[in-house]
Amino acid sequence: MVDADPLDVLLDMVREAAGNVAAYRLAIDGLGVHVGPDGVATDAVDHEHAYHPPDVHILVKMYDSERDRLTRYAKICLDAGVDERRVRVAEGDAQRLATAVARALDRVGLTGEQRGLLRSAMAEELRALRGEPAA
Repeated sequence: MVDADPLDVLLDMVREAAGNVAAYRLAIDGLGVHVGPDGVATDAVDHEHAYHPPDVHILVKMYDSERDRLTRYAKICLDAGVDERRVRVAEGDAQRLATAVARALDRVGLTGEQRGLLRSAMAEELRALRGEPAA
């Protein structure tokens, strides 16, 4: 038996389906033919140059199927509140990190002025990570 968190499983399925979509897209690009938005390859002429109505290429069918699967999994994740859970987990991680940093600073014995400088420097660095302008 394998223990698995249902929300983690959903996220894993989204990631796998997204990878499959990308792989099929690369495979289609490697066909050496133009595939139109309807999934029809434009080289539908046989060796005797007799035109045959084109079929949708199997890779395009697989690509379309996987895109549909990815969309379904993504919607299931949204409906299940996976994003909200990820935010809560990230907030908890950030709080634990802040507590650990505060305890470490207490152990080092920085002065109040040094703590203030460090706090300002950390705030600037975090804003830079988010792409925000410096204060």
